[in-house]
Amino acid sequence: MNFLLADLKQIQERLLELEKLIAQRGRDNPDAQLLKTMPGIGAFTAISLAAGIGDVQRFPRAGSLANYWGLTPGCRNSGENNQRLGRITKAGNNTARWLLAQVTYQVLRKDGRLREWYKKIKRRRGSGVVARVAVMRKLTTVIWHILSKQQSCFECRAIAAA
Repeated sequence: MNFLLADLKQIQERLLELEKLIAQRGRDNPDAQLLKTMPGIGAFTAISLAAGIGDVQRFPRAGSLANYWGLTPGCRNSGENNQRLGRITKAGNNTARWLLAQVTYQVLRKDGRLREWYKKIKRRRGSGVVARVAVMRKLTTVIWHILSKQQSCFECRAIAAA
């Protein structure tokens, strides 16, 4: 039992070292600093999303980033008939999608305007999952605007409201 307790102590010390390293890298990365201005995004999430994006200039539109992360609907067309869109493609980074899902829960608790938009979609579509994916896609758009304009979340929101 003493050996296991010693191992636990070493693991806890290593965990503290890693948390300090993550915080340091978050302070050194300007994109992570900008992403942390969004409600619900902490140091680890900001670093992970910033690393998953890389240079935001390679995405010409916000929809390109959503497509890169696999948040756009798949297309199941045959011929030239009407478009039949399916589920999201899930073609991108699984970790980024999972982190966005976690951020969505936090944002829906903290942001009243987005929560009302979510409720409206949920009533219209009848599924909370569809509405949460819509919020994830909207958050991807916000992230793209924050990083492409190099402005905080609140500055981007003020510009959009004006």
